[in-house]
Amino acid sequence: MTLEKTPSHPHKDTLVVIPARNEAANIADLAGRCALHAKVLVVDDHSTDDTARAAAGVKGVSCIPNTGEPGIRHAVLAGLAHAVDRGFSRVVTMDAGGSHDPEEIPGLIRDASAADMVLTRRVKKPGCPPSRKLLSAGAAAYFNVLVRVKAPGRVPWVHDPTSGFRLYSAPCARRLLSASFVSTMHAFHLEALFHLLAAGRTFVERPITYRYSSSSLGLSAFADSVLAAVRLAAARGGPPASG
Repeated sequence: MTLEKTPSHPHKDTLVVIPARNEAANIADLAGRCALHAKVLVVDDHSTDDTARAAAGVKGVSCIPNTGEPGIRHAVLAGLAHAVDRGFSRVVTMDAGGSHDPEEIPGLIRDASAADMVLTRRVKKPGCPPSRKLLSAGAAAYFNVLVRVKAPGRVPWVHDPTSGFRLYSAPCARRLLSASFVSTMHAFHLEALFHLLAAGRTFVERPITYRYSSSSLGLSAFADSVLAAVRLAAARGGPPASG
């Protein structure tokens, strides 16, 4: 007889936010594994399948709709607002497609005692094509140069600023909720980090293994990234104004 694991939520002051669009096939397994470590919120990002129903059927997992425009930005911000409104101390954001391992969550939470944010650094990327690695390296170099030009003070080098698997403290979450963004897709992670570093927030990095997914390589995602890069470069003396 197989015994079903019951979520224990050992880190009850941490909320794991998972934006998900058309992930009915795997969201229940992923969310259930996350729920073994912390409370979980799936933000259904305008799915046309049974993603919301599959997530809501998992013990210890909540699900809300993204009522804003489709895309990672609005889905993540909806999750951050949910966390802040309910008094969570920390928020972990991660992909729904299986690229990020839920077993890394306890390590992120442990590392959070040292800084305002914990950023993951994808040191192992099995199956990731060289072109994708080159794009990530180029984005990291551009981002770090831009931060040094725009942000005050000395900011340590961010090795993997495009990774969306990260932990925010509650003050960081509140800061992002009052910020202005142009990106709607994956470049939102760059913009969010830029806002926080420009505000003087600190970070530590945690190495992880990344399970490659091609879901973020579409033309629209690339165009979104270019637009975000241009806007950040054009902003004077820091990130775009909050509002």
